Amino acid sequence: MRLTTDWLLDWRRRTADDLTAIDALFEEVHGYSPYEACEVCDEDADCGCPPPGGRVVPADERSRALAERHAAAPGYPAELALFHRVVAEAWLMNVDHGYHLAAAGRPDCCCPGPGHEELAAGVTGFPLGSDGGGLIFAVGTDGRVYRSAGASWESDFEPVQPDLRSFLEWLADAVADFRERTEAFAAAG
Repeated sequence: MRLTTDWLLDWRRRTADDLTAIDALFEEVHGYSPYEACEVCDEDADCGCPPPGGRVVPADERSRALAERHAAAPGYPAELALFHRVVAEAWLMNVDHGYHLAAAGRPDCCCPGPGHEELAAGVTGFPLGSDGGGLIFAVGTDGRVYRSAGASWESDFEPVQPDLRSFLEWLADAVADFRERTEAFAAAG
């Protein structure tokens, strides 16, 4: 099935709702708040550390303009451009070992690189995000989602999902499952 704006809006809403429910029970279940200050930066908002908890940031005029600029790059995947027209970025720091879907073309600590790299023979990849261990997710010019074997663009990459929608469904399932486990643990409490 194709990725559509309506599907992405629903994905954004469902994922945000699940993250809100997880954050609401997090301290009760885990014994500390997901909103405690970063020990490295002592609440410096520009430290580069991920925000606490989880959130899906809706695209705004600025993020859409950035997405359009990157969408003009040769081979830039149409589904990745559509994703960034709806979602600026997503932080899922309390789900499993954490995930970050980076802003369009933004090389940072979670998704380093110049914006595109060769993933496999004849397949260029564009940054999508990373997990809490630093493994990189990228969308290839063939439409598949790839994951690095190590925390570097120099690592080997392997396909992990046939397309971006499948990857987002997998991620939404992980968030929903984590919510269910968190609620069950709180109820057993």
